[in-house]
Formats: sequence, C-alpha cells, structure tokens
Amino acid sequence: MNEVSKAIIRLIVTTILLVNATLTAKGINPIPFDANTFTEVATQVAAAIAVIWSWWKNNNITKAARYTQDSLNELKKIRVDDGEANLEEQFK
Repeated sequence: MNEVSKAIIRLIVTTILLVNATLTAKGINPIPFDANTFTEVATQVAAAIAVIWSWWKNNNITKAARYTQDSLNELKKIRVDDGEANLEEQFK
C-alpha cells in the first residue's frame, strides 16, 4: 500500500471520528455501526474503490491502444540523456 492510500485512509477515519465526536457533543446519537451495517458500508466502499481504480487504470482494449502502449514501453527502455540526467556531475 502506497503512502497516498494510507493518507486517504487516515483522512477518512479522522473525518468519521470528527463527525462522531461532533454528533455526540450536540446530543445526537453517534454514527451507529453494527456488524451488518459495517459489512454493507465496507462492501460499498470496496466496490466504489474498484470502480474508480478500474476507470483510472489505463485499459488498452483496442489494437491501436495496445500498439501505442507497447511503443511507449519501448521508448521508456531507451534512455535519452538531455543533459538533465547528471545534475550531480555538473555541479561538482
């Protein structure tokens, strides 16, 4: 799990706790979570994350898209030195 994912999870948990604390301070029942509710919410969140991830992920379905991705991967293998790669050596 990368740092961005961990940060988002911490933000969500903190937000839930803040909302819960605010509701308690106002005399309103805090967010009720029983096992069934938690399971439903966790399933919905997991489904939403899967949808967002699959939408975000580069899905090369067409032949042209696969060819373009293969070409890009080949270009990434070739290192082109544009003078910015060795900054440490330039400033010695």
